[in-house]
Amino acid sequence: MPKKSKQNNSKARDFPQHFVFLIIILLFLATNITFAFHLQREIVPDEHAHIRLTEAFDTTHGIPGETEEILMGGNVIEGNPFLYYWILARFRNFVKWIFPSITNARLFLVSRAFNSFLSAGTLFVIYLLARAVIKKPWLTLLPSFIMANLQTFFMVSAGINYDNLNNLLCAIAIYLIIKIVKQDQQTFWLNSFGLAIVLGLAGLTKKTSLPLIVIIFFIWLFYVIKNKPANVRLNFISIFLIILAVLSVGANIYMYGRNLLVYKTLVPHCFSVKEESFCVNSNYYVRWLEAGQLEKLSYAEVKEQGLPGLLDYFVNHWMKVMLSRNIGAFGHKVWENPLIESYQLALILIAMMGLSQIRKPKMTVLCLLIIALVYTVFLYLYNYNEQLFYAFAGFGIQGRYIYPVIPAFLVIITRIVEELRPKFMFYFTQAAVVIITILGGPVQFLYYYKDYFYTWF
Repeated sequence: MPKKSKQNNSKARDFPQHFVFLIIILLFLATNITFAFHLQREIVPDEHAHIRLTEAFDTTHGIPGETEEILMGGNVIEGNPFLYYWILARFRNFVKWIFPSITNARLFLVSRAFNSFLSAGTLFVIYLLARAVIKKPWLTLLPSFIMANLQTFFMVSAGINYDNLNNLLCAIAIYLIIKIVKQDQQTFWLNSFGLAIVLGLAGLTKKTSLPLIVIIFFIWLFYVIKNKPANVRLNFISIFLIILAVLSVGANIYMYGRNLLVYKTLVPHCFSVKEESFCVNSNYYVRWLEAGQLEKLSYAEVKEQGLPGLLDYFVNHWMKVMLSRNIGAFGHKVWENPLIESYQLALILIAMMGLSQIRKPKMTVLCLLIIALVYTVFLYLYNYNEQLFYAFAGFGIQGRYIYPVIPAFLVIITRIVEELRPKFMFYFTQAAVVIITILGGPVQFLYYYKDYFYTWF
């Protein structure tokens, strides 16, 4: 009885935070769906390509064949992650079954709204992650609140884009690995099977989730070796999850393994699967002809030509671009957030505060640090390697590419704020972060509508 009473008291204490979070979610959905219904087509990054692929999956319950239109857009279906298009196509099929007379224009808007709900799911999982790491109840709202107000996240959420599903799956994966390292032995295997399912689905959604899969797998393996959890107890639920985990992971092994054997690459490009005549006019090939190098620049050539080295490019270009393409709206139209210097100053001060408080971190925080930093290194090296093909023209550097681990970064930032002393510094920093987040968020779409954004709608 005392235990049950304690649980009831805990639920009562948490109710105000849950209620405020519900308001945040509802406000996000209301504003984002409204934004989605009025935003012009093809401003959201690569939306034209994603809708073409989704329409191809509309026509079959399996995987469709290549079409000239898809190849011309620089995309390939064969051997590429397809889950987002398959799920969205099944949703669209269901909507058309319920409303047979629905027009393509309305179906497009409903598809956008579906993506808004995926991103609302991401915000919910980030809230759960924060509650697993942050002690102060009201601070658990901060990571989701910041995420909801990142302009590029808000814009991508309002469009048809596979990042919305991938962000959700990656957030769930980070949450589950944190639940595992918190050493709840009773749910270890259930969480582990769930983690395998989610990571497998992420791998079937977007190839950029693969580094996160590797990082989380090694964290899980380290935990197993160190703690030696008891053998799994087989019951209906565990057997069902095992089957789903095997299917999810097996699909990845088949797809990527087959690609390596047949095409000698993780994901084949157009020239790997079709004749040259189909591929010479694709968007990516034309871009490479116009701005690319016939041969990849060597590091010696980079130095000889005075181009930026690894460290120089990271500090003086990549970090700034990644920040500006998150707090601003970056798609096929671009908005540079006028408060970028405020964001930079806030991040520098929070980083300095974090360094000043360095001590042995808890396992959960250490895992988040490893996930965030190692993935960032993977992403940066990938981006830098791409620049060697394009003589540092800047192609392929997108703020949204860091989204798989942004939940980890945001929870770490909040954890630093939580530890600030004295109380004045704690409350001042918290208030400053909230104010900058609001003023630098989607509210700018309204404030600058007459001066700039009227051309977007």
